[in-house]
Amino acid sequence: MKQEIKPLTQKDVTSKHFVNWFFNMEDWLDAGATPENFDYYLLIHDEKRNNYDYGYFIDNKVEGIIRLERISKGIFIDMLFVNPEKQNWGIGTELMNEYFAPDLTLASARLDSCVV
Repeated sequence: MKQEIKPLTQKDVTSKHFVNWFFNMEDWLDAGATPENFDYYLLIHDEKRNNYDYGYFIDNKVEGIIRLERISKGIFIDMLFVNPEKQNWGIGTELMNEYFAPDLTLASARLDSCVV
């Protein structure tokens, strides 16, 4: 099983696999979000907009996402979702550990440059 964390692209967030699990989550169903009316740009990694969107991939399929935003003096965790079928696999923990130390200070050089 190949596992990696990398920035999300439009191709990643519009893949059939991602759309199937992401839009069947209760949070989105309650909000009335559907694949047809959702702004996918919200999930695409874009450092110019201070949005840092990463996916946890297993065999090239997105199984979890974390969306971080740069704010005045730090990082705001905007979203953290894991495919319900893959929960309790440690994916959410891995996404958090990739960017934060246990005390929630930045642990990754990937985000050091985005903190002002």
